[in-house]
Amino acid sequence: RNKTASRAFRRLAQANTALTDPVGRRNYRDYGHPDGPQLQRIGMALPDFLMGGSEQAIIWTYLIGLVLVVLWAIIYMSRKNSKEAPAACGQDDLQHLVETLLRPGLDNNDEDALWAAIAGAPICFRKGEVGETAAGEDMTAQLCADLTAVGCAAFAGAAPCPQVHNLGPEGRHALALLLARLHLPGSHSLWPKGSDEERAKIQADQDLVVDRAMLCLDLLMQVAGQGKSFALAALAVGAKARLRRGQASADGPGAREAQAQELATLGLAAPRISISVKAETYDEPEIAVGDTVTVTCTVKRMNGSGGLPYKGKDMRGSPVEHGEPWWVLLRVNGGLLAAQPWLMPLNKAEAACEVKLPAPPAPGKYRLTCDVMSPMFIGADISEQIIMKVVDLNEIGTPPQSHHQALEGEDGEED
Repeated sequence: RNKTASRAFRRLAQANTALTDPVGRRNYRDYGHPDGPQLQRIGMALPDFLMGGSEQAIIWTYLIGLVLVVLWAIIYMSRKNSKEAPAACGQDDLQHLVETLLRPGLDNNDEDALWAAIAGAPICFRKGEVGETAAGEDMTAQLCADLTAVGCAAFAGAAPCPQVHNLGPEGRHALALLLARLHLPGSHSLWPKGSDEERAKIQADQDLVVDRAMLCLDLLMQVAGQGKSFALAALAVGAKARLRRGQASADGPGAREAQAQELATLGLAAPRISISVKAETYDEPEIAVGDTVTVTCTVKRMNGSGGLPYKGKDMRGSPVEHGEPWWVLLRVNGGLLAAQPWLMPLNKAEAACEVKLPAPPAPGKYRLTCDVMSPMFIGADISEQIIMKVVDLNEIGTPPQSHHQALEGEDGEED
């Protein structure tokens, strides 16, 4: 019951064992205990090559290793979060941007006034902010701190507000992302519904938003051209093309000429691709009624990486972060059968997109058309057509089974 006496008794017992046993005496001299190293106190099972050292040295080794692992984890997570931060703008920020672009009284010819209105809106141009400000902080003050020009303490016109040229790289990136999302369903639809009056009002608002968004993108493109920021250029050019494709006259010659001129100013070009199409089932070119057809569309780049020098680390959060987007549409005898979005890897000159679909229900020859369309560029679309022959194996005396089994049976009969 007396801890002090018990501890002294244990030490006497250990010393007695060390005096009467040679092995215990050596262990007591080397490790302070007749039974050798005592590691149960720290609850660790150490490998044999660490058993010869002192207990304190082993503990310090483990502690240092643990600290290094924790530091590595902290650095890794901080770098990962910083990469994902530019894409943190949410739906509320997009709505604020639309409301700002709809603000009456703005002069579309006055870039400073338009930019002052956008800079004063509660939009997340800073990393880590998802549509809301931190407690006790004013978004306008935060935005002013990001702008390098002096004298932007008030956006009411007391001092001239800087243009987009003076916004930090993260702010430009976030603004370009918001502008690129204007065309998406659920944000600001470009296809209004309702009565004629409602559609006319919505269409007028949409035209105003698109016009002012185009002006903002023009400013971003100027900055990209001056600073050789190809990542920002890719975002701005892609956003303008997406907005154009959402309008009725998107594929007109005027839109194509405007895009070509913008790209030429930046020393860039729209992507050009070539495609080849094949349809097969069970790796055989002959297709039977009831089979599943695999249509493979092979896309090959004709001018480098799509004409825009994409850089993966700079494109985080952008529409091309994981690849260049394309639409793959399959038509049989003119009727749309399948539509699939597809990402062309940025670091590859050639890639294949596979689409599985059921074979036509009746035998015959069918015209299979594969359309590969770019949602980001006008005039980059391409089409390829092949003839797909479908047979009915039952009509030629083959029992109802899979086409692959039927072909194996025919090969066996020939043998």
